[in-house]
Amino acid sequence: MLSRLGLGGFCRSSNLTTQPIKLFRLRRGAEAIMHASQAESIPDWVPESVRNMARAIEIGKRFGRRLLTDNRMKAVWRELQAQGKNLDKDKFARDRSLEHMEKWGLSTLGVSVADQACAAFYGYAVIELGVPKIAMTQSALSKIIEPWRSAAKLCRWLAADSPTGRPNEDIEKALLTSAAYLDEGADFIENANRSKPYFLPRSTGKRGVGDDLTRGYVRALALGTRAIFGKFLYGTLATTASVALNKSIDRKTVEDWCSDLRSR
Repeated sequence: MLSRLGLGGFCRSSNLTTQPIKLFRLRRGAEAIMHASQAESIPDWVPESVRNMARAIEIGKRFGRRLLTDNRMKAVWRELQAQGKNLDKDKFARDRSLEHMEKWGLSTLGVSVADQACAAFYGYAVIELGVPKIAMTQSALSKIIEPWRSAAKLCRWLAADSPTGRPNEDIEKALLTSAAYLDEGADFIENANRSKPYFLPRSTGKRGVGDDLTRGYVRALALGTRAIFGKFLYGTLATTASVALNKSIDRKTVEDWCSDLRSR
């Protein structure tokens, strides 16, 4: 068969070369139509700066779509614009940790600091929600660092009490150095996790509203909101989280979940 048709003939007869290309073009075409349709259907009450950010950021589209179209967000964007009017423009511009429009190749010429803050809020939210996270409880964290602590303890014990009964200064020094390294590693892992909003003292054991990951997302959104606007805005945050996560979360719940964040 191959000798009679040749390689090119074989490929053409079996559609090995053309079929994937056709499927790729169809998929890209469908995606372009979908994105154009979505862009056209973003309501006018969404700040233009946010609409521009939505077109620039591909991460978290599922969450972003809700933040752009759900009618409950109309009051949220209005409130955030009002809060943004109180921001120090220079201080806002200097905080490079924020999702500034310039990071995404968007011009801020003629864009108020309030609208830039709204764009930064949208960018932070969709990136935070769009990148998979894991909630970490104290119990789970303890299991991770326990081998490090145990190994460090063993090294110190061996350094203090040689199993051969013959002390060796070089070995003792190496063991103590290893113990210090292991303790340092355990401290790093513990502190790095404890500093994240996804660290929880204990698991709720719940599913749906109130599950550990939902709590982590809300806590992360709270820190992002404060970083931009200088305050948590619990009511606005409750609405945003409810819309983005497609769950019913009230202000009191947000306050409870974020109570320990006030001191950070």
